[in-house]
Amino acid sequence: MECYQLESNLIEKEQQLHAAFDFSTIGIAITSVEKGWIDVNDRLCRMLGYPKEELTRMTWIEITHPEDIEPDVTLFNQVLGGKMDGYEMEKRFIRKNGTIIYTKLWLNCRRNEDGSVRYFVVLLEDISERKALEEELKELTVNLQRRVTEEVEKNREKDQLMYEQSRHIAMGELLVNIGHQWRQPLTVIGLLAQDVLDAYLHNELSEAYIRENIKAITDELMGLSKTIDNFKSYYIADSQKTTSKIVDEINNTLSLIDGYFRSKGVKIYKEFAEGLTVNLFPNEFSQVILNILSNIKDVFEERCITDGTIKIKTCKEPDTDKTVITISDNGGGVSEDIIGKIFDPYFTTKHKSRGTGLGLYFARVIIEKSMKGSITARNVNGGCEFRIEI
Repeated sequence: MECYQLESNLIEKEQQLHAAFDFSTIGIAITSVEKGWIDVNDRLCRMLGYPKEELTRMTWIEITHPEDIEPDVTLFNQVLGGKMDGYEMEKRFIRKNGTIIYTKLWLNCRRNEDGSVRYFVVLLEDISERKALEEELKELTVNLQRRVTEEVEKNREKDQLMYEQSRHIAMGELLVNIGHQWRQPLTVIGLLAQDVLDAYLHNELSEAYIRENIKAITDELMGLSKTIDNFKSYYIADSQKTTSKIVDEINNTLSLIDGYFRSKGVKIYKEFAEGLTVNLFPNEFSQVILNILSNIKDVFEERCITDGTIKIKTCKEPDTDKTVITISDNGGGVSEDIIGKIFDPYFTTKHKSRGTGLGLYFARVIIEKSMKGSITARNVNGGCEFRIEI
């Protein structure tokens, strides 16, 4: 009876695994150099518009967009040569009806003991809609920036209007940053799904193993959900001040942009004093921190900083009893002849298509008027340091 129950459980697990493979929202293909296609799921067939029998008779190159063949082949050869075990990239394919599909591709290989490739697992996510939205967002951002510039030229006294429009522009940048923020969890989820398949193919599935993977996937999904909650909170205007832990507010803001910094190899160092609380408008304070970090991001990009570092520190000033937040970088600092102007309205060193000169100005307005504090900047240790006192 015990053997029968064990066999019944294994059959049930196998059925569940096949269901996960066939009904996955991500296209999955298993291939090898010798055999070519080993298996593909229904989602991949629907994404590319081919019946399974027809798709598995074709090669990857036949369905790949011509402009994406060379970089894909280069990376693939590096995997075959043993220089790496996988890669991820954005890649275009040609559907059977001739239209283009944009995908996020993850390739991972399993090797034999001698280092040769046993088989490949390829995960494909359809990002065509996201690509279309990004293009639309870019056009929208350009139009918004142009409208902001026109309004500034008409009437520089309309600061509140400029404030709201700059938030819309910042929201556009946030959406792009959230895309970076989601990539790592999605990669982890994809690899966990791949490991389950690998365990199945090698008869290594167990209930404990499946439970562990489900928990790990659930944790990653909760992180994705938290990112959306933080973004939603950022966009909703504050109605009243609240007493908040300064560390929590900074970390919530970092969660909206640190995905971008990680993708660029920027290291963020934090030194937070315990128990510091401040009476503030959380979303306004979040915008101050975000404006400073966005300014640093732009400096790193403009100056091609490849080993960027950001240091964030909080402490209590014993002489004044004020909370102090410093944010510093190694981006080369600000020219001494303009550092005194960076908080002025409409002052920017960026091209007019990239900046309106309002970000740091509104940071000063929020800190000085809403929070009765001060914000300053100085050059130190090969970079710029922003100092906020509240």
